[in-house]
Amino acid sequence: MRVFNFLIIVFISVSNTLAHASSNFSGEVTKIIDGDTIYVTNKTDNLRKKIRLVAIDAPEIDQPYGIESKLALEVYLLNKNVSIFNYGTDKYGRILGKVVFDNKDINSLMIKHGHAWLYKKYKNSLNRHDQDYYLELENNARNDKLGIFASPGFIEPWLWRSKKRIN
Repeated sequence: MRVFNFLIIVFISVSNTLAHASSNFSGEVTKIIDGDTIYVTNKTDNLRKKIRLVAIDAPEIDQPYGIESKLALEVYLLNKNVSIFNYGTDKYGRILGKVVFDNKDINSLMIKHGHAWLYKKYKNSLNRHDQDYYLELENNARNDKLGIFASPGFIEPWLWRSKKRIN
């Protein structure tokens, strides 16, 4: 019975992995909402899809550095053809995706240049290598005082949002 249960768990895990892999797609970035959310028009079905960059969190638009973070993502992606690696959906129905343009992981570039944090609450969405890599990039950006890390006392977006809900 234990072997059977184990095989069921393995089957479900593999099925989920394959389901996400089969829903990877490419398309054109048509709109940047903020530093971690974009719209992409899928090349295959021509449907516009809302993508939340997986495992990163950028400042909110009404937060200091929010506009700068959005503009950085626009420079990287607006009107560009990208690949989306699907990590599932969030509670708002957005696709959680790793965005790749010109063989570059844009999620990691946002962290590397100080435009976003590794969203530690959701880092387990990534494989161990990417978790370590993103954390290293964030630590380097902090040490080099890039972007959001240039000003002391900056409030992380997840804390900013929770304070707004309380008020």
